[in-house]
Amino acid sequence: MNEPQSDISTLLSRMQSLRSASATPESCESERLWEKNLAALEARLPSLVHTLRHSALLVRAHQSVPCDFSKVRTDVDSMLLVLGADAFSEFLQAAPSLGMVRKVVILEHQLAPLKKLFCEVDLSESFRSGILDLVVAEHAEWNLMIALRQQAVDHPWLLALSQSVQVIGNAHYISFQKDFYTRYIEAVKIAFNEAKVYYGNDPHDSLIGIENMFDNLDLIIDNPGIMQMKGKMAGTPAFIIATGPSLTEALPLLPQAAQRGFVFACDYSVKHLIDANAPFHFVVSLERNPFIAKFFRDYDLRNHYLFTPPLQHRHILTSFTGKKIITYRNVKHFDWLGIPKGQLDIKSSVANMAFAIADYLGCSPIVLVGQDLCYGSDGATHAAGAIFGAKQEEVVRQQRLHTRGNSGDMVETNQIWFSCIKSYETDIARSHARCINTTMRGAAILGTELQELSEVLAHLPKRAEADIWHIIDHSLALPTRAEKRKYARQIIKRIQQGINECDQIIRTAESSLHAIHQFLEHDVASLLNGTIPAIDPSRVASVFSSVEQAKSAIAQCGKETFMYMVMHVAQSFVIDDMIEEKKLFFQYADPTIAKINAIARYPRWVAEIKKHTLAVRKIIERTAKQTYLSPTKP
Repeated sequence: MNEPQSDISTLLSRMQSLRSASATPESCESERLWEKNLAALEARLPSLVHTLRHSALLVRAHQSVPCDFSKVRTDVDSMLLVLGADAFSEFLQAAPSLGMVRKVVILEHQLAPLKKLFCEVDLSESFRSGILDLVVAEHAEWNLMIALRQQAVDHPWLLALSQSVQVIGNAHYISFQKDFYTRYIEAVKIAFNEAKVYYGNDPHDSLIGIENMFDNLDLIIDNPGIMQMKGKMAGTPAFIIATGPSLTEALPLLPQAAQRGFVFACDYSVKHLIDANAPFHFVVSLERNPFIAKFFRDYDLRNHYLFTPPLQHRHILTSFTGKKIITYRNVKHFDWLGIPKGQLDIKSSVANMAFAIADYLGCSPIVLVGQDLCYGSDGATHAAGAIFGAKQEEVVRQQRLHTRGNSGDMVETNQIWFSCIKSYETDIARSHARCINTTMRGAAILGTELQELSEVLAHLPKRAEADIWHIIDHSLALPTRAEKRKYARQIIKRIQQGINECDQIIRTAESSLHAIHQFLEHDVASLLNGTIPAIDPSRVASVFSSVEQAKSAIAQCGKETFMYMVMHVAQSFVIDDMIEEKKLFFQYADPTIAKINAIARYPRWVAEIKKHTLAVRKIIERTAKQTYLSPTKP
């Protein structure tokens, strides 16, 4: 969770090498800067660079109006969202230093201000390093939401700035293209929200996942992993069957799908496909609720395959009578196990998971069926005949919002479905597969082609069903007896290491509190009581530094168990704590006061880490008693 060691402010400072006001695009220095910036940007936005090089329409529609930067802070960790290239140029002239600004995104709807900026400022290193992002109207070849979300996932220090975004620009200038700026300001908010969703928002739910993983250890050891199937189905169509309201109309056509490619049944849809006599090959299941077993236990699925991240309740997996393919989700505790099975970036829904699997297998096109992600015209949430009803009460009650529909009109959705839409868009943007959305009345998903299911089926050649099953069966091999014994011995050793590391985390965390309590109970209490007028800033800085060192020491002593297990449970709290700490430095002009408040949060941080460490230790210790971990077990 630490910030990168490289000095970002040093890189940002290179962006301040403004040329004199007398410089013109025709001058040698301006031309040099222009070409240098274009060369650095070309690898990321080649079409935009081509337009800038060849467009003769670099004319301003409106004159820039001076901005007020008096309230913009560069002395605290923050991100700048700059509305207009002129505003950024003015800011660089007005600000003595970019200081602790960690990220800059410029939004611009005209080419002329952008060319002027490129002729005045050396931005090349900032483009190459990713510190500076740029979105230009009608030339946004990339999705800002997806890019920023991934950056925040990869670098949690950036996610910590989600409440420390400073928007700068001139309201008069912005008003001419309000829709453009509003859309991308919203995209930044969505990006940070989706990154938080990635890390989870419920420590208890994360702990349940770890508990389920240990309960399913024998299934992990005994079954093949998805990594055996990587790329094995290249070029074969895949049909992802979800249970949105539109599935009802699609069902009569779905018996043809299994003659064209692989059919993935998202757990809810198993009943619908069987009732419609529509063959399918794979079942995909993600949710942890034991009631999911209801989708399987009433059917003979011995000839089918189940893709499952073994974080589900054991009852779900044992209720499935067919073969199982272990599909690790992108969580670190599978690294803690050290049993390779294959790991995917699985996001917010079982249908998103099915897409990620089909893409991993090399399937193309990937065809979405019944993926409405919006309420039906009659208020339906699921297809007719759904096990829990076509209008599921808990979904009907959710607060609604609007998004663009495939028809071009706005449709009603909710936050969960909206997150699924953004998950799809993230996966589709980095996939090489062709993606077709046949849900004509559903919510729009960027990156998909819209096509009627009947047309898709008509244009795909038929394949022999035996050939399809042959591909599947010959892509998988069960673990050997020797491999099973190896992993059982490995887990026994890992369990003892984990217990020892948990104990070390608790001891180190408790020992770090003494100096902090002394500071809070003596220095801070005296300040609050009026006994002393202030606390020496150097004293505060020293204690604040010791808090950061203590957190690092706890992580280091806990080794893999802290990073892969405890942190997974605690990460939603830790990220929220990071966000709140960054906000403190915006809230208080005096950094000493901000640091005092940050120090005061540390005892709670320790309490949370201890609580989650003890919970993880209890699960690991209980697992050590399981008989299937005997190293002599066949």
